Amino acid sequence: MSLRPGRIVNVMLGILLFCSVILRKENSMNIIRQPTKQGEKLTYKFPVKGSKFLVKNFTDGDIEVTFDSGDKTGILIPENAAQICIIGESSGWGLYVRDTLYITAKVESEKGVEVQCLRW
Repeated sequence: MSLRPGRIVNVMLGILLFCSVILRKENSMNIIRQPTKQGEKLTYKFPVKGSKFLVKNFTDGDIEVTFDSGDKTGILIPENAAQICIIGESSGWGLYVRDTLYITAKVESEKGVEVQCLRW
């Protein structure tokens, strides 16, 4: 197979387009911040599926983080604290990834909770 000049240009443009999409995705900060209401389960839905999330609790009470809306018990984060929540190490097959976290707060707060997807 010979590479003609036109074919080389097409290949190079495809590589540039692929790299720009990857860089744009990697450089975007996937952060969601929401105020909380006492006892209400909030949904944090991301545009990407991830396996590692940084959860910052800006409230004056505990919060509980789950990866499934039906979970009864989750990760407990105390007031004014942060924790990295890992659903599982990515196996390359995408078995341990989620695009949604559920957070229930003990108190109402205007600052609320901030979640950042760290690995996707």
